[in-house]
Amino acid sequence: MAARHVRVGIGQLDPCVGDLDRNVGGLVAAYRDATAAGADLVVFGELAVCGYGIDDLAADRTFVDAVGAAATRFAAATEGPPAFVGLLEPTEPRSTIDSVERTVANAVGVAAAGRLWGSVTKRALPDYGVFDESRWFAVGPVVQPLVVLPTTDGPVSVAVLVCEDLWDGRVADAAVAGAELVVVSNASPWDTAKAERREGVVGHTAARLGVPVVYVNLVGGQDDVVFDGGSVVADATGRIVWRGDRFREQVALVDVPLGGVAPGAAGTVAPIVVPGAVTAAVTGSGAGRAAPAPPTPTAPPTSADADLYGALLLAVRDYVDKNRFDKVWIGLSGGIDSALVATVAADALGPDRVEGIAMPGPYSSPGSLDDAAELAGHLGIGFRVVPIGTAVDAVGDTLADLFATSPAGVAEENVQARLRGLVLMAHSNKLGGLVLSTGNKSESSVGYCTLYGDMAGGFSPLKDVAKTSVFRLCRWRNGPGAAAAGLVGAPIPRSTITKPPSAELAPDQTDESTLGSYERLDAVLALSIEEGLARWDIVARTGFEPAYVDRVLDLVDAAEHKRRQAPPGPKVSVRAFGRERRVPITTRWRPVGHTMTPLV
Repeated sequence: MAARHVRVGIGQLDPCVGDLDRNVGGLVAAYRDATAAGADLVVFGELAVCGYGIDDLAADRTFVDAVGAAATRFAAATEGPPAFVGLLEPTEPRSTIDSVERTVANAVGVAAAGRLWGSVTKRALPDYGVFDESRWFAVGPVVQPLVVLPTTDGPVSVAVLVCEDLWDGRVADAAVAGAELVVVSNASPWDTAKAERREGVVGHTAARLGVPVVYVNLVGGQDDVVFDGGSVVADATGRIVWRGDRFREQVALVDVPLGGVAPGAAGTVAPIVVPGAVTAAVTGSGAGRAAPAPPTPTAPPTSADADLYGALLLAVRDYVDKNRFDKVWIGLSGGIDSALVATVAADALGPDRVEGIAMPGPYSSPGSLDDAAELAGHLGIGFRVVPIGTAVDAVGDTLADLFATSPAGVAEENVQARLRGLVLMAHSNKLGGLVLSTGNKSESSVGYCTLYGDMAGGFSPLKDVAKTSVFRLCRWRNGPGAAAAGLVGAPIPRSTITKPPSAELAPDQTDESTLGSYERLDAVLALSIEEGLARWDIVARTGFEPAYVDRVLDLVDAAEHKRRQAPPGPKVSVRAFGRERRVPITTRWRPVGHTMTPLV
């Protein structure tokens, strides 16, 4: 007899937090598509009913009840095979050591034949990086029910894990004992190293347990994280036999071979038994059913740059659309950061929803204005010029007595930056739309940015993108890699990429005259912020002068108050500012040899 298999429908969807009708509509449509194509079961991502990233909405009983009602509506639409769907599960109040009562669990419900038959709750609650789940969710019991799918070839036992449960080996081992198939419902944010780590864990777990693993992830942007999809299936040997698309929704079918049983003593909890009448037959041949796409890995991403650009596109599109903005405003300086933000916005939203504003000041070069106009023309976006010279003079007259107390410097420079922020916000307030700020991670790291000036805006696409990566992405977007990804043209002017970066707030000013080489700066920042290395380890790793490393680290500490006031932006590195790096603004702690040398 041929090996048994189960045809799994994978629903890799992009829910919006709190938009329950929209989410349920997407779930029902995906379920019907998958079951019409012959799926034996359909698996969706973590908290797919309500969206992941609900924060303190988990403590709002009205919200929790509404999510329950939405899950019931979805279940009512399941007329055939079962669906595994992420939802909230109310629990009995349980006091904890800190006297906080958590009365809701992060769970996966089993829906079939028009109702919910039970649920499996998350056991491993992450509290690292962007996660803080134990603040909101009750911990599920160690032993939880398997889901039994009756078939013509006998019952199939399915174990359900919820995201972090997979990464905690002890939890996974206890949860899957006696199972022939493991399904994992996930909300796993993307970063530049996540896909490789994720597939490693999935493959290792499948091989260790000797059973296939179906890993289904969310896709989409949610505030300061972006979910990439990238769902995967591993067979019982740990080989990745199917990869989902990246950065887009997808409904797919995969025939998953069965044949082993996960080791360990099965728990004593009564299983969730799905009615046999609604479960498709699991057969050795799959005869009589249309064949799905072959369960072979899709082609890997073309490059790391393609992935990073895809993450930025999705983050911008979802932030703008889910928050119901009709368009975006971008200050176009002719520089590389604003060029990349405008290009990402045009690719993500369409050029008709992007408006660029050039705001030449006393020290703006004619070439920069030309570059801004050329970029706008290539992209086909709206473009207007609003000179700020008269406003700069008016502020100078108003503050003449103050400015006369010392030579011109940072205060005068920042007037220009803040007037540009004023112009952008005025357009947003008057004409609608969202201002996208254009700062990058390198500059915000060391405070080379102006509060209420270039930091003004509602979303910051490059917030977690280093300056050297900005250059690299611009070259990629103008090259064959972008064309292969379906992106048209080479929109960024060559001179924008090749000229020295400058804020153009003073005569002959360049960024690197203040900061030094961006290559050196980004090397120190990556080792400190993303790898967490101490000062002496950075010196040893790079060979840079200790005084230079000390100065960079001092600037990072001194700029914390600025970053706290910055707009949100997508996490794309292994460690972003904000929820992943939490340091006090007010502190006098400095390693020996450090001094405070802020840029304002």
